[in-house]
Amino acid sequence: MNFFLPKNLENLCSEGLLSLFTNMNVYVLSDK
Repeated sequence: MNFFLPKNLENLCSEGLLSLFTNMNVYVLSDK
């Protein structure tokens, strides 16, 4: 998954997005 965001959004939301993507990846991996 590659999401391209403006730098300001990336900086503002980097931790939230990383946690969300990590949770989604863990869910998808465990769902397999």
